[in-house]
Amino acid sequence: MGNISKAQAKKIELLLDRIKAFRPKFENNDLLQECQAKLDEYNQKVAQIDALRAQLRKEVDRKNDLGKMVNSLVRRLKDAVGVQYGYDANEYELVGRTRDSERKRPAPEG
Repeated sequence: MGNISKAQAKKIELLLDRIKAFRPKFENNDLLQECQAKLDEYNQKVAQIDALRAQLRKEVDRKNDLGKMVNSLVRRLKDAVGVQYGYDANEYELVGRTRDSERKRPAPEG
């Protein structure tokens, strides 16, 4: 059987509870206890993984927010180069912007 879902784990928990309530008492108590112990371990691992996933989601969101801030600051930095050196300067082109003299002018209508 491999991996089990949380829903399947709940069904297994109910099954174990039913077996524990059998009268006369279920004879293979060692197997029942072993199954319960492994299910408990499984549930603990699922909870641990869920907590790690939540933490990871939070950190990814934080990284994405920081990336947006960096991009915004880079745009401001490039704009500041244009203000200081001019929008037709070599420095403006070196930061990845298009110089005014390189822009295509719209064709005259008529």
